[in-house]
Amino acid sequence: MLRPAGTPAAIVDQLSGAVAEAVASPEVVSGLRAQGIEPKSSRPAEFAAFIAEQLDLHRKLVDEAGLKFEP
Repeated sequence: MLRPAGTPAAIVDQLSGAVAEAVASPEVVSGLRAQGIEPKSSRPAEFAAFIAEQLDLHRKLVDEAGLKFEP
C-alpha cells in the first residue's frame, strides 16, 4: 500500500497495522491468492527500502536497454 508523502507517522502506523491484520486474515489471504497475489506484510521502513531498490533496478534496466520516453 502506498500513501502520499508527508502523511503523519501516526496515520502511517495505523494503516500499517490494519494492513498487517488484514494479511493475517484467512479470508483476505485466500481472496488475494485466488487473484495470483501472494500476500506479505512489512513495516513502512522495510517497504520504503524495497521500493527504492526496485526503482534503482528498473532505472538500470531502462538505461541498459537504451529506452527513452518521448511524450
